[in-house]
Amino acid sequence: MFENFEIMLVDNHTKIAGLLAKNGFNVNLFFSTEKMMEQLSKENFKNNLILLNTKIYKLDWCSVIQSIRKKQIHSPLVVITNNPFEEKIVSMLKSGADDFIISSIEDNLFLAKISVILRRNIKEKALMIKNKENNILTTREKEILLLIAQGKSNKMVAENLFLSELTVKTHLKNIFKKLAVSNRTQAILYAINRGLIAP
Repeated sequence: MFENFEIMLVDNHTKIAGLLAKNGFNVNLFFSTEKMMEQLSKENFKNNLILLNTKIYKLDWCSVIQSIRKKQIHSPLVVITNNPFEEKIVSMLKSGADDFIISSIEDNLFLAKISVILRRNIKEKALMIKNKENNILTTREKEILLLIAQGKSNKMVAENLFLSELTVKTHLKNIFKKLAVSNRTQAILYAINRGLIAP
């Protein structure tokens, strides 16, 4: 399911990178946070997950995480630690990390945890897209589209909503533009398929 997913890993060892690569992930391994930040600054940056092996480096990881978030990077950010009860872990989560993984767990459990994090992110993105689409039309435009879907003419829609036919036509023109369609039938199918109006 996650083949070819891009993972950015900051680590000074290749064990985790090798495990991820062996299981189909594309791993961008960085041995320093400076190199990672350079990559994050590139316009063509593409990444599905950021992993920071915090048990190895004696760095101010909270500052590193805050710097990543300031770049408006919305990929899930996960810290790898050997002590889940560290106060530092709590601070890193408050700084913008999304989750943590214990470094001593078995490989299959580590991979399962990565999969859960990625699935959760996919669902969150899908929900954001759905919410964005649901809000693409105004309440009035949805009312007009629903009446059109019920087979009503522009004149009938105008009478139902106490509007002029010209206003209805203007609204329809805006609806077509927003939905990137060219006619009423396409607009109705688009709206029904995406739950903008009830079938």
